[in-house]
Amino acid sequence: MTAKAGQRWYSLGMLIGGHAPIGNDARYYQRSPQASSEQRDEAWAVMEEAGLTPTSRYPESWTKPWQSECITCGLPRIFTVQQVYDGRSCSHRPPA
Repeated sequence: MTAKAGQRWYSLGMLIGGHAPIGNDARYYQRSPQASSEQRDEAWAVMEEAGLTPTSRYPESWTKPWQSECITCGLPRIFTVQQVYDGRSCSHRPPA
């Protein structure tokens, strides 16, 4: 389809909502929703169960670093919730 002289050409893809994702993996083109309060509560519980108290706002994802403090040694730690869930935690080095 070609535009007639004097008419602007519009991409059909842009008219119906942008370009299509490559392949079947549309998740990369979608904006991730904000975490629900249940997700935040679950993440907080995972951190506390591992002996860590979060010191910053929940990063809205289990795979983003979350600043925390070790309950045992008091040192600041930065782990993702996923790392803590998988068993990683503070090595309890004595405070300097």
